[in-house]
Amino acid sequence: MDLTDGPACVLAGPAALASRVELAVTGNLTVAPAAVRQGEPLLVTANLRNYGGKSAERVKVTAKAGTGPAAGVLASEWMTLKAFESRPVTLRVDTSRRDGPLTVVVTVDSDARFSEISESDNRQTAEATIVPDWSRWDSHVDLRVTAEGPADSPLVRLPCPEAVGSDPASLRVLVGDVSVPAQVLPGPDGPELVFVWPDPLPAGETRPCRLYMDSGNRHEPRSGPRWDATRANYLGPLYQVTFSQGAIIPVTVGDLPILSYLQTSSGDTGWVTEQDEGHDLRVIADGPVCTVIEVRKTLPKGHSYHKRYEFFDDFFTVTTLSPERFGTMSRAYYVAKGRIEDDKGNAAVIDGQGEAEGFAGVNPGPKWYATWDQAANWALNAVAVTPHNHLTYWDGGHMAGVGFETGDPAPATVAYFPHHEPFGPDFDPRAQAEADYRRAHAKVTVKR
Repeated sequence: MDLTDGPACVLAGPAALASRVELAVTGNLTVAPAAVRQGEPLLVTANLRNYGGKSAERVKVTAKAGTGPAAGVLASEWMTLKAFESRPVTLRVDTSRRDGPLTVVVTVDSDARFSEISESDNRQTAEATIVPDWSRWDSHVDLRVTAEGPADSPLVRLPCPEAVGSDPASLRVLVGDVSVPAQVLPGPDGPELVFVWPDPLPAGETRPCRLYMDSGNRHEPRSGPRWDATRANYLGPLYQVTFSQGAIIPVTVGDLPILSYLQTSSGDTGWVTEQDEGHDLRVIADGPVCTVIEVRKTLPKGHSYHKRYEFFDDFFTVTTLSPERFGTMSRAYYVAKGRIEDDKGNAAVIDGQGEAEGFAGVNPGPKWYATWDQAANWALNAVAVTPHNHLTYWDGGHMAGVGFETGDPAPATVAYFPHHEPFGPDFDPRAQAEADYRRAHAKVTVKR
């Protein structure tokens, strides 16, 4: 517990700590070397302190790869910290199964054996890089990727039967000196290899890359599973989504709740919340590139739907696969106040104090709408990936109620791009939404 930095903790003199254990990881972690070749040890040093007057016997210190329930243990050690003692501990991390960027989180008393006044300072984080040793992979395929138009970190999909039988944790794509994870997902015409291109790809330019695969169990995935089945929750690095009765309630960006509901909306089935008459939620895939959820749901008056949700690190898509169109199939209600503007310049204030506000039904063939609060540093942009007819909007009571409308029975897809960053005085929400639109519609071709 650090009594000098951060939120104040007032104690009634030193006697408050005299008979207890009070642990902390103080200062910064050090990782050496910061960039280590795969297979060589990574040394992680943390400074530990016991502020209490009672000795901490058999304290567990653990280094993990990231946070969350799926974070893998990198190394751990048992130690004793005497009363008021400070000393460093160095953990040796085996890198033979890992590669790429690594977030190292060191926690003291990681098994929570001791009751403390504050545990907020029981861990620290540092970044390291494990340089891949490609000789540890047993096969590869060379590919050439061409963008039909300018594409910023486009999503690449291609048939790749060689990858289907490989260890899923081993799939990597090397672009220049940058490697990214890849994943096999079920596609409309069979399994597809999916990965996110790591940088902008100029229109018409062809870039080489190499897919690495391994048939043995020798690799850890770049990221752990994102889906928490107990909470029916997707937790990514930028946003999280929770399902209830097969529908999304709510969406949080960073630590800010933005959407209260993202659901189908109609007079027959509920304008704001779906009236569930039975649903089946299935996890089709869970990382490292994408988590795929499919939901089949029965609603009142004989209505039903089949939806597919694809969650990537910095955006997600909602596709209505079933042909029936009985309302707005993906309608967003907001818990955060803000502003909204569409690609034709129609705009409104999201505050729950209006109705259609001249925004609903006035944009034929909408491309996107942007929502944001510049002061709160959040934005959530929605892109029509497939053609839609117009936008619906009703900002009375429940805020915004915005969504793309279509009567086409073909699969309908909307992409949602959350942003949470310091925007600054020159923030341009239209330019940001246009960039998200280009990314959602980026087309690339892949040849061998």
